[in-house]
Amino acid sequence: MRWSEDKLREHVAKRHNSAAVARSEAAMSPRSLPGIPDAPAAEKAPPKRKPLKLALCEPSEAAVLDAIRRLLRVHPAVAWHTRINSGAMTVRTDDGRQRFVRFHDCPGMSDILGQLVSGKLLAIEVKRPSWRGPSDEREQLQAEFIRRVCEAGGLAFTARSVEEALVYLGPLR
Repeated sequence: MRWSEDKLREHVAKRHNSAAVARSEAAMSPRSLPGIPDAPAAEKAPPKRKPLKLALCEPSEAAVLDAIRRLLRVHPAVAWHTRINSGAMTVRTDDGRQRFVRFHDCPGMSDILGQLVSGKLLAIEVKRPSWRGPSDEREQLQAEFIRRVCEAGGLAFTARSVEEALVYLGPLR
C-alpha cells in the first residue's frame, strides 16, 4: 500500500509525540522516514515554477499623442495646433527619376506645434509615460528646440500624459 502525503502526515502525527510532530517539512517527507517506501512518480509534487512577473502596461507614445491632441481641440487656451511628422523618403518624379525629400529641416522639432489664444507659439514634445529625460542625440536636439521656443517667449514642454500637459496649459474651464 502506498501512502499519500496527507495520510503520511496524519499517521506520523498520531504515532509520535508532539516533538516529532513539530519537526520541519524536510524531516516529514516520505524519503526521510525509515521503512516507508517512496511515493510513486504520479504522487510527487510537481517542480516549482518561477513566479509570474507582471510587466508594467503603459500607453504607447502614439496613444499619448492622440490623447493630448484631443485635449488641445477643446482647451480654451489653444487657438490651433497641428501634428508635425519628421523623417524623409524617396519619391519618384513625373519623369521617372527618384528624389530624396525631408519632411522638415529643423532638427528636434516638437511633435505638436500650435498657437495659444494669447498669440504665443505652442510646442509639445510627446513621450511615453516611462520616459525619464534625454538619452540620445535626437532627444538632445528635441530638448534644445524646446529651450529655444521658451527663450523666444513661447510655451514649450515635454508631456508624458494629458495630466502633465494640463499642468502647463492650465485647467479646462
